Amino acid sequence: MNPEETLGEILGQTPTGVLDSLPGVGVVRASNYGAALGDPHRFVNAAAAYRFSGLVPTDYESAGLRRPGQHISREVSTELREAIIELGRGLASHQPDFGAYKKKKLAEGKKRLV
Repeated sequence: MNPEETLGEILGQTPTGVLDSLPGVGVVRASNYGAALGDPHRFVNAAAAYRFSGLVPTDYESAGLRRPGQHISREVSTELREAIIELGRGLASHQPDFGAYKKKKLAEGKKRLV
């Protein structure tokens, strides 16, 4: 059995195993997400897990001055943030609705890696 098959067997026994069935999300991407997330029950809800990834907008304020624009928080799990971004890349390249949404956002001026 090759390493990816072994990983697939283990993944199937975890809550994130269902991700493997999505178009563009294979065993490796789903496993990376599952490993970065850890025990999903430690989060109150999906929003809390997403906040842990640091992909939520944050304001920067210092000495009463605010930096314009919104930025993501970089103070939490880099691994989870990268895993979520990879899930999005896979879905955008293999699932028509996600691909259309990505094209729409790019046409509206959204930067590619934002």
